[in-house]
Amino acid sequence: MNKEEYLSDEDRLFYGPIATRKILIVCKGNTCRSVIFHSILKKEKRLLNTEVFSAGVDVKEINMIDNTKKILNQHNTDIAKNKTNKISEYKDMYIDDLIVLDSSLKIPDYIKTKRTIVFDIPDPDHDKDPKNIAKKEVKFLNYEDTYQSIRKIINDLDIT
Repeated sequence: MNKEEYLSDEDRLFYGPIATRKILIVCKGNTCRSVIFHSILKKEKRLLNTEVFSAGVDVKEINMIDNTKKILNQHNTDIAKNKTNKISEYKDMYIDDLIVLDSSLKIPDYIKTKRTIVFDIPDPDHDKDPKNIAKKEVKFLNYEDTYQSIRKIINDLDIT
């Protein structure tokens, strides 16, 4: 429930609409890092009058990776409404805070934002070590590390 729902019709006429802040979290494919960041941010920061979105600049999958679902479920994070989004879906929206999770990404010029915050969070699904590529348990540990890294970043992040 947002703050605006608490206002009477008379108060809305006097105060006008309450501005909604928009945060867009971006990674390459929007199947792991940005989904985890989005989910933790919504769960732990409880931001008022804020909409949080996530997207990818090079979306190839249409669903989250199974390990993403598994790690979020393990941490009791609601992912029922999460879906993979392309950054182009936000081209007509003004973004207050753009959070980029990979500094090598090229953000399209049509994304208009007040502030850009950049992190370099490794993609847990792209382990470069050939010995580990087939090991599902190693990959899942990478997801847990990613979850904990993102959680720490969010706890230290000043976006209130």
